[in-house]
Amino acid sequence: MITTDNLMRDSHDWDWVEHYAKLMSDRELVSYSRRLFNYLHALPDGTELEVRKLVKPENADLFAKLVCRYYFEKTIYLQFSADYTRIRKYNWDSDFPKSLKKEITL
Repeated sequence: MITTDNLMRDSHDWDWVEHYAKLMSDRELVSYSRRLFNYLHALPDGTELEVRKLVKPENADLFAKLVCRYYFEKTIYLQFSADYTRIRKYNWDSDFPKSLKKEITL
């Protein structure tokens, strides 16, 4: 189960990378990240997914951190539901309200 404890705290929170590189190996971490990125990138904007159907419980923490990473890097825009059980892919330019963009990008 994903909670706020699993998320990256900010765009400078990268300690988890070293942890997972040791736990899985550098090669496995990169492979998992690439497979996840390619899958999520290929989804049409507006797609919603149940996290439990997509992610093994033992990978939930890594999944949450990678979703945050993609967001901070501005490569894929994904949003967790309030209870972190679903994610939604969206297009920053067309799906996100302009009034909220100003708040976020200040």
